[in-house]
Amino acid sequence: MNTVKALFLVGISTAVLAVAAQAHAASFDCQKAVTPVEHAICDNPELSGLDDEMAENYQLALRKGNASTVKAGQRAWLKERNACGDDRSGMDECIKDQYGYRLNDLGRMVYLPQKLKACSNLMIEDKTTRLGVAPSEAGGEVVVSMSHHLGFYVQSVAGLPADEDANQYMYDTDDFAKGDTVTVCLVRIPKHCPPGDDRGKEYTITNGKNRKSFAATPDWHSCGGA
Repeated sequence: MNTVKALFLVGISTAVLAVAAQAHAASFDCQKAVTPVEHAICDNPELSGLDDEMAENYQLALRKGNASTVKAGQRAWLKERNACGDDRSGMDECIKDQYGYRLNDLGRMVYLPQKLKACSNLMIEDKTTRLGVAPSEAGGEVVVSMSHHLGFYVQSVAGLPADEDANQYMYDTDDFAKGDTVTVCLVRIPKHCPPGDDRGKEYTITNGKNRKSFAATPDWHSCGGA
């Protein structure tokens, strides 16, 4: 076989493999994609990766929780995701946001402890503020972002002097830094919450590198709130 022909066949094989990878990059068959949203997911590696992650977590959530509730939540979310097709100019960003919301919901079911005093391990990925402003400003409440698309609002820090602001401390400190592995333990579950509303749970989060800890919740509002 001459060199030119060999290179041509290698090129054809690579193209076929690329198409096959694309066709199976998402939780649905990209070769059967119909809607603008489905095509956008198949054409965008980032969105396709998020869809793969969502599909994996969805299966884990089905096994860990109430399957009928998980399925109902998935159907409702799919309607929200598919509505992104109405905004062609901002469709990719809309889809990305929707996957972020669903991955957070599924991550809470799969990776956070569900029973009091139970614990799980996560990794700190970032520290931001609620509205992207300085901690001293309105909307500057610190959000500690963690693996599996989870995040926590800081409530208090163990051992912090009463006159020191917990949000400013958490924003500035290296005591809790990117890459640190933390143990997250469920310490309080709100009572009398509406069915299906599990917001407002409180956790103690302890850093494995220095044993420092802080109290936090993944929700801006508790159950029954806006």
